[in-house]
Amino acid sequence: MFWLFLLAVFGGLGYYMYNLNKQEEIEGSDYGDTPLPEGQPEGQIRRMKIDGKWRTVNTSSTLVEGAEGKQDIVLEFIKRNLKVIAVPSIKVEERHVVYSEVVADLFAGGRKMLVIQNKKIRGYCLFVHIYDYGKQLHVSWYLMLRENWLSRLLRYTELHWGVTIALFPVVILAKIFYTASRTTIPELMNMFDTEELTAYCTTVHHAVQGAVNDVASDLELNSAKISWQTRGFLTIV
Repeated sequence: MFWLFLLAVFGGLGYYMYNLNKQEEIEGSDYGDTPLPEGQPEGQIRRMKIDGKWRTVNTSSTLVEGAEGKQDIVLEFIKRNLKVIAVPSIKVEERHVVYSEVVADLFAGGRKMLVIQNKKIRGYCLFVHIYDYGKQLHVSWYLMLRENWLSRLLRYTELHWGVTIALFPVVILAKIFYTASRTTIPELMNMFDTEELTAYCTTVHHAVQGAVNDVASDLELNSAKISWQTRGFLTIV
């Protein structure tokens, strides 16, 4: 009788977790896109909301002295570089990125960024942001992951073994649904996931570097002085 009770409890819990995961998939299927305002032409740049479910995995940035005003040129060069390389399974588009917690940014239209998604690595987006900073051009990118309740739970249990032991049946069910959902958080990545994420991130990094160097060359700037700061889970060179 006791085992039947446990089976019923865990079966019900599993069904609940499955439906909760499906609900998050539906809500986050388009990475929090907001619809175009009424009357806005379809050709205009769409908005993309960032909320507390997004996590920064890697970052890189640099300042290019004397290249102010060249944002659009650098963006076009990045798109060109990615097209020439013919990177598989990626989607490149410009978006107005906003933080959903900041009402002022919603009315201001956010900041224009280049958003690069990899269809093989679920939940990841690479945001490239370029803007003037005085008489310099600030160029940065952010590799971000939109986590769901499964990935947040498993990341927490990886860091706290006591919780894993206390919630062992729940963790086992979570890992089953985690595998089925094809989510790939850094803490639980296998070799192939890490290879794909590293290749994707490094390729974009090189495309951004190449675009900045091309603009610096056109302006007769010394590209050797451009220093890139890279931090995060992956080692990008």
